[in-house]
Amino acid sequence: MEAKTKKAFVDSNLGKDKLLGRPIQLNHKTLEPIKGKNYAEILFFGDLHLGHPECQIQKAKEMLDYALKHKIYIFCQGDMVEAGLSTSIGDSVYMQKLNPQQQMEEVIDLLQPLADANLIIGYLSGNHEGRIIKTTSIDISKIICRQLGVSYLSYAGWTVVSVNGIRYSMYCTHGTGGS
Repeated sequence: MEAKTKKAFVDSNLGKDKLLGRPIQLNHKTLEPIKGKNYAEILFFGDLHLGHPECQIQKAKEMLDYALKHKIYIFCQGDMVEAGLSTSIGDSVYMQKLNPQQQMEEVIDLLQPLADANLIIGYLSGNHEGRIIKTTSIDISKIICRQLGVSYLSYAGWTVVSVNGIRYSMYCTHGTGGS
């Protein structure tokens, strides 16, 4: 790409970044190692799409119950709800089994035991939650996090975890697209 073309591209897209005005979050967590081990386990959990007819809620509950029982930490990766709206592309508004309010409440109920056990490291918002933000300016992921008392990282964030005095850093984002 020629320099002029690059400059024109940058100039035409300047300020259109959806993260503009929302600085990337830095999240610090100290994780307790598994009893008898020198490490902690983390489950990256996302794209549940609670409310969609193909959501495997029973499998999700089994997985989260296992994590709770075995003290496995959870990092929520976004798209926890389907959030089909009349303005959404496709037919999800007509297919979903629960409305967005019910979806939000169900996610809170699903994650509350893990939050109570301090096993949720962080929570990202996904493009499905973004539907609600775009339409109403209400961020249900932020509401979920406030209710659960867990770290809200918006669309992306750095997390530094410490286990037995050793620090690890990770950058997580939900991303968007059809792939």
